[in-house]
Amino acid sequence: MADINVIFEIARKETLSYYSQKSAYLRNVLFLVLFSVLTITNTTNTLGRYGYTSTILSITLNILMPMAAIFPVTMASGLSISAFPVERDQKTLEYLLSLPVTDREVFLGKFLAALATGLVGLVIVLAVILGYLLLTCHIAWDAPLLTGSLSLMIFAIVPMLVILLILTTVVISSRISSRELYIINVVSMFVLLYMNIAADSLKIDALTFNEALVAILAVAIVGIYLLGARLFNRESMIKSL
Repeated sequence: MADINVIFEIARKETLSYYSQKSAYLRNVLFLVLFSVLTITNTTNTLGRYGYTSTILSITLNILMPMAAIFPVTMASGLSISAFPVERDQKTLEYLLSLPVTDREVFLGKFLAALATGLVGLVIVLAVILGYLLLTCHIAWDAPLLTGSLSLMIFAIVPMLVILLILTTVVISSRISSRELYIINVVSMFVLLYMNIAADSLKIDALTFNEALVAILAVAIVGIYLLGARLFNRESMIKSL
């Protein structure tokens, strides 16, 4: 049985260690500006073409939200990708794994640190994008903004994607040292973006499409978690040092 206090302590240590680097703040600010501007620019261009209505805004955000979600994924990737490689480089992994904590507590602590960072980043980027669009664009409210499909995208699909990608990178980084996982995470978000565009072009019902995505992501998250918890083994990691 995992000790919640131990998990939170490991997560706190990871977060404080990572954000003791000034470069982490600079990198996050740059990514926030980049992906906020890209999402806002594409959204306003679409509104300018089809009309500044809440219906068009809702449809557009449903399609482009994965672009905005690249920010929290990259923000959390700094922690999830370096979760174990940095410990190896600094020769502190052996000490961590020799402490009286279980394998699952170490694994979950590393994951929680990255997850908390990613979810905070998600809230920030959504606040920036939605705040800018609602304050600067004169939207005609012809329908509710939060349709069923957009609600699923914002409150289920994007957070689940962040969880899945972070969990996957923590699992992989516990086995191999690879900074290239940044690229995999970003590419994954662009794949979803183009899937959304394709679904819209093919006139696939957005709500049905999003419901299917939620089911697929839920299965993937559970599968990756079970795989990671089973594969993580401190003894094999110490031997690899």
